[in-house]
Amino acid sequence: YGDSVKGVRYIVDKANAERVAVSGFEEGRTYNGFRNLFPLIYNGKHLGSVEISMDVDVIRQRMEQQFHNRYAFIMRRQHVEDVVHADQQKNYQPCDLSDDYLYERNYAPDDRLQVINAILKPKIQEKLKAGEGFAVEAKTPNAARMVVFFPVKNLQGQQVAYIVSYNDDATISGYYSEFVVTLAISIAGLLIIIVLLYLLTKALFRLRAQKVALQQERDMFVSGPVVVAFRWQNRENWPVEYVSANAEDFLGYAASDFLSGKVRYTDIVHPEDSSRVAEEVKIHSENQIQQFEHKPYRLIHQNGNIVWTLDYTTIVRDEAGAITHYLGYLVDITELKKAEEALLTAKEKAEKNEKQYFDLYTLIRLMSDTMPDMLWAKNLNNEYIFTNKAFCTGLLNAKDTEEPLGKNDMFFALRQRNSQPDNPEWHTFGEICRDSDADTLEAMKPMQFDEFGNVRGKFLFLDVHKAPLFDSNGQLIGVVGSARDVTAAKAAENQLRKLSWAVEQSPASVVITDTEGTIEYVNPKFNELTGYTSEEAIGQNPRILKSGEQPSEFYKELWETISAGKEWKGELHNKKKNGELYWESVLISPIKNEKGE
Repeated sequence: YGDSVKGVRYIVDKANAERVAVSGFEEGRTYNGFRNLFPLIYNGKHLGSVEISMDVDVIRQRMEQQFHNRYAFIMRRQHVEDVVHADQQKNYQPCDLSDDYLYERNYAPDDRLQVINAILKPKIQEKLKAGEGFAVEAKTPNAARMVVFFPVKNLQGQQVAYIVSYNDDATISGYYSEFVVTLAISIAGLLIIIVLLYLLTKALFRLRAQKVALQQERDMFVSGPVVVAFRWQNRENWPVEYVSANAEDFLGYAASDFLSGKVRYTDIVHPEDSSRVAEEVKIHSENQIQQFEHKPYRLIHQNGNIVWTLDYTTIVRDEAGAITHYLGYLVDITELKKAEEALLTAKEKAEKNEKQYFDLYTLIRLMSDTMPDMLWAKNLNNEYIFTNKAFCTGLLNAKDTEEPLGKNDMFFALRQRNSQPDNPEWHTFGEICRDSDADTLEAMKPMQFDEFGNVRGKFLFLDVHKAPLFDSNGQLIGVVGSARDVTAAKAAENQLRKLSWAVEQSPASVVITDTEGTIEYVNPKFNELTGYTSEEAIGQNPRILKSGEQPSEFYKELWETISAGKEWKGELHNKKKNGELYWESVLISPIKNEKGE
């Protein structure tokens, strides 16, 4: 929907331009058919056109069912190549009648027609090129057949196809040659006969239509499967005096069962409805009403099943006004009742599903609004289709989660900036960040972004995650995102980075060990001073620097001090990797966690 057919569908152009009904064959960009276009006008305003069309293959199948002949539809090859989309030309296949024509893909001649076509092919090429209608006799070892070619013209008057009729009537085929010879002689008389036949046929059709209408009216009340006629006597148990033959179709009982009294009508009225039905008859009879309609009630079929009826009753009175009979027309509404019950069940199911969806939506809304992380979703126009509370309060400054729907980022950014026009630093969030929505859709996978800037005058740093958003049918509909405020973590990270730089760039040698004394870190000054690389030192014990020049009691006292969580300060006589001895002033301090351990 939404594609323009102007200049493509000339039948639509004609109907809309001239505002007249247009009917005829139109070759399609994808399939062929006979089209009927009707201009649509309301209150004098031309709104467009309504099209009713039938596919050629459907027409071919209907003709075969109606006339018991075989039919084929062949299309000019050149016209297919000129009109049909290139990717749709595969819907055509070579035609064995002519190389200049094609079959539609869903049609294939059977073995018998292939034999006939092989006989016809050399005879008909010039006639096909002429584009006119013609008939050809095809004789096979088993029979003689007449094949008629009906030219098909499009609405532009171009002959673009043929409908081919394979007539299996041997009598017509046998007389075909004689017909061709005598055609010129009898043409004048034939025209007169045709006119007379037309007038006679028209009159016959009119009489037949009247007869059919009368028959249908009678069948509806007598022999139809829907309406059953009853005539009850106004006596106890309503004896049946007449019942239409189709009662058996409706109730399972033969008409004779009711007429003989073997089955009483009151016995087949459902027990739960019988009192109401009798009361309705009584009330309307006493009120001198001639005709009334029962509320739908149930009858028990001969097989035990329940059937529903709509009962239209006429009260018959004698000259004195006494009721003698009741005449009823019972309409079978069982299927209607089943449909109503199914509709009611579907409605109840829909209401249940609606409640479940509402409850699920409420749960998701509560969960998303309780989360400290920001959540949102946008459509492909960058308009919000969902936001949670944290996102609205933490970034957009929206009044609630409904306000962002249908709006984009710039709406809220401009609103913030306009609220403080003299403070350019009031809202700068995202100004120097790349278009992460576009990056996500281009990559078509989940992605992470760092996005930052000022919001209401305060710096905000977000760890943002985005992913393409698809609907239940797998169709891309937008982008979904989440964000976590990592402003404090980023500040701590920056502080830690500064401390790290201070240690890295310190002019003093720095060594960090675990509680067992295993080296975990050394700074560049240590590498320079000792000659050990970081890779060589990490995982070792500081004793690799021990020169042996100091007594064991000295190291014992050092270890007991730091093991107790105290600082130790002193001088060590150590040995470098190359064996050179050196003195250094050392301060060893414990590193404690938040528990003081």
